[in-house]
Amino acid sequence: MPPFTRCILISAVVLSAATPGLWPANDQANWFPFGPPRQDFTRPAVIDLRHLNEDYAGQHGFIAVADDRFVHGDTGEPVRFWSANISTRDDFTLQDWRYLARLLAKYGVNHLRIHGSLHHGPSWTRTDQRPEVDPFSLSEDKLTALMKAVAAMKDEGIYTHLSFYFPLWFRPPEDPVKWPGYDGEKHPFAAIFFNENLIAEYKNIWRTALTRENPHTGLRLIDDPAVMGVELINEDSLFFATFRYETIPEEQMAIVEGLFADWLAQRYGTLREIPWLEAHPNARDALDEGRLAFGDLREMADRRSPRDQDTVRFLYELQRDWYLRKTAWFRDLGFKGLITASNWITANDAIYDGIERATYLAGDFIDHHRAYFGGRMMGEDASWSIRKDHRYYDRSQLRFDAANPSQSRKSWELTFVKPKWNDKPTMISETAWMRPNRNRTEAAGIYAAYGALHDIDAICHFTLDSHGRRWTVQPRYVMQAWTLQSPSMMGQFPAAALIYRQGLVATAPVATDLAVNIERQLNLEGMPRAQVDGVDILRMEDDPGSERMVRRGDDQSGLRDLVGRTRITLSDHDAESRLRDLSDYLDLENGRARSLTGELEWDWVQGYLRIDAPKAQGFLLSQPIDHALETADLTFRSDAEIINLMLVALDDTPISTSQRMLLQVMTEERTNNF
Repeated sequence: MPPFTRCILISAVVLSAATPGLWPANDQANWFPFGPPRQDFTRPAVIDLRHLNEDYAGQHGFIAVADDRFVHGDTGEPVRFWSANISTRDDFTLQDWRYLARLLAKYGVNHLRIHGSLHHGPSWTRTDQRPEVDPFSLSEDKLTALMKAVAAMKDEGIYTHLSFYFPLWFRPPEDPVKWPGYDGEKHPFAAIFFNENLIAEYKNIWRTALTRENPHTGLRLIDDPAVMGVELINEDSLFFATFRYETIPEEQMAIVEGLFADWLAQRYGTLREIPWLEAHPNARDALDEGRLAFGDLREMADRRSPRDQDTVRFLYELQRDWYLRKTAWFRDLGFKGLITASNWITANDAIYDGIERATYLAGDFIDHHRAYFGGRMMGEDASWSIRKDHRYYDRSQLRFDAANPSQSRKSWELTFVKPKWNDKPTMISETAWMRPNRNRTEAAGIYAAYGALHDIDAICHFTLDSHGRRWTVQPRYVMQAWTLQSPSMMGQFPAAALIYRQGLVATAPVATDLAVNIERQLNLEGMPRAQVDGVDILRMEDDPGSERMVRRGDDQSGLRDLVGRTRITLSDHDAESRLRDLSDYLDLENGRARSLTGELEWDWVQGYLRIDAPKAQGFLLSQPIDHALETADLTFRSDAEIINLMLVALDDTPISTSQRMLLQVMTEERTNNF
């Protein structure tokens, strides 16, 4: 191999350190505090990826769907979105938003998911909670902030995706007429599918937000091609474990029980003619009142009785039809962007996942969450904050470390890839390597390489904590586990964004092609292959059986995704599934997987990922290696325990002949004052 001699640009070598005195003295020499000043964008920068974006978002029309990809509507040119998440910040000035937009564009971002409430009620953002204000009414302050955000992002070529409804942001007040059963404390899980008062409030907020003229652009959001899309519901489902009597007030369950009884009467003629009624009774049934009760979703997945099958079919039709009606409502309103249904998990993905995704086919693309990776945090409120006396452990995805430090077996979950469903584009609208975890360094390179390999259409990193004004986190104990603006995450965006957005790692052929009969799913026969994914620990608390979410990592079938893409097709008939023979690429005995493209090699025994493409090469390591690693143009040797090294050509030529390259190196970060 000829020696590597043509590296011209070296940039983005970043480390972060602990405050002196918090770590052993002999461990301080090679660490330094990371706190860059506010950036002056009028001065030339060594690396600035603003040129990757359009002059302004929407320059080439609304984002559309062609085949299984996002495209610019006017040109048909495919586009991938390297994205971030942010809440509706009503404390931001327009200049704050403009600074954030320019910063994100510099780091290669071309999409922002604005995920936050627009109502007055309790939320995770600043809110107006005056007692005389209807908590479900629109907050003008938040709407004003939204308009500023859309305008600022648009000017830097960044598209926006809007997410306004999440049941954890709502607590219906005590009102026996309008909100029977609620007490100001409970969240309205699943109620959006059947409570007409909640649906009316939902429509009112969306209608007002989309049809109000944006004073900063002169356009209504509904007419602005910079608004890439809307998300109908975030993390709620009739098939998640929160759909149960312990979580939803009886008065609300009575509503959906009545709908179930009406559905059964239409199916069988009368309630008394239901064939399984005598064999499978439920103590909560009230036939004389026109109501039939629901079983526990987890128990139903195991039992699969005729009653369970009818229950699932009813819930499927209720949820599917809701998404169909709301998609039509947005179109009738005049919305021209893309629509996605939801993104959630189920009480048992082996049984319900295909049913859940089938309800999402009403939208233009399929969104996913279930994409969080990290070591187990232990302590009070450890699911959403980092505090004194919390306990955690460092966990490597490259080695497939167990999700729980008490486990000796590996966890084979792949949190960073998702299948294509019915040839629709795929978005991962929330994903993160959670902190504290010294192995967060792995994240950016893995997202970029396998996002490109699988042709994932949008990767939305969760979440901007300091909201762009400074490289820091929320003060004192309220430090989020998902903080994006840190050296190991956003600090590694430049090379990662180039690899992902420009396709410097080639897309693989389909390795796993699954044909799924939705009728068999409704009969509770289960998916031919359950997806193995990571779950946000915040939502694990909503499922008393959440330990099953950790145990899902026992299944090695997902390792096929290290080799090639997965496609799943839902239909109303049987069809043949095709699984490519991967024996030449997937070596379980020696712990190694090579992609069908030949450009990626993952070794979970030695703990490294090798990227070896013509225009992008590098290594991700999670433990020391005592020998040199090579790509076509690189020889790498290091005694570092953790490193992310990526070399990317900046002049659209192979590295072997490139005259302008970015060499990006990251070791690890530690959190100050922790």
